[in-house]
Amino acid sequence: MVPVPQVNSFEHLNEQLWESCWNEQHRTLRGKGKTKLELWLEDGQAFLAKPAVAFDSCCKSTVNAGSLSLIRYKSNDYSVPVRYGHHELIVKAYVNTIVICTKCGEQIARHDRLWSKGQISYNPRHYLPLLSDKPGSLDYGDPLKDMNLPECFNILRKKLEAQLPERHEGTREYIKILQLLNKYPFKRLCKAIDKSLRLACPNVDIVSQYCLDIEHPSALTFNLAGREHLASVQVNSPVLSDYDNLKEAAI
Repeated sequence: MVPVPQVNSFEHLNEQLWESCWNEQHRTLRGKGKTKLELWLEDGQAFLAKPAVAFDSCCKSTVNAGSLSLIRYKSNDYSVPVRYGHHELIVKAYVNTIVICTKCGEQIARHDRLWSKGQISYNPRHYLPLLSDKPGSLDYGDPLKDMNLPECFNILRKKLEAQLPERHEGTREYIKILQLLNKYPFKRLCKAIDKSLRLACPNVDIVSQYCLDIEHPSALTFNLAGREHLASVQVNSPVLSDYDNLKEAAI
């Protein structure tokens, strides 16, 4: 472009380009007798219809995930969930983002794009299912080294390992809680862990219970909406003495 635009950001450049284009449409070309806008409207009558699907501004390619659940694009590796190892996948390479999808179009991974060579982008959550069989990878596996979890996770791990020291049961319980990251939002899990630490013996069941969406109690209770035919059903209260009779019969 001449002259070279003097801008501070892409947003500033876009604003300048938009303003220039807006002003340009009212300019009359020599020998035409009409403005650019008027000529464009005349040409528009011969335009084809817009595509039904918007153009996806990326480079697409087919790749194969290896045994380490990594795909390679432009000399760099990006992780995918372990269940997609040895699968053929689709990479969508945008300017700043790498999106990885199945052949059916389901998005399974997203990474910031790497522009140097020989780099690896791990998402630790992709490897959490492996910890059930390989708990030692929690401290030594490359994908899990830089998880940068809040302090509440460390406190919970120490507490579990102190309570369940035999056969590393405390570590295994902590791994089960980490795997909840693939089921619940990160902030909700952190809040649930903070709440569980107030108890004497926290565990994965307690944390899972606290992860339920308590802001919407209707999701946790039976709702008669759409089931009006059940409104007349009555359930009698249990007779506790019947349990005593069963106990006596068992003896």
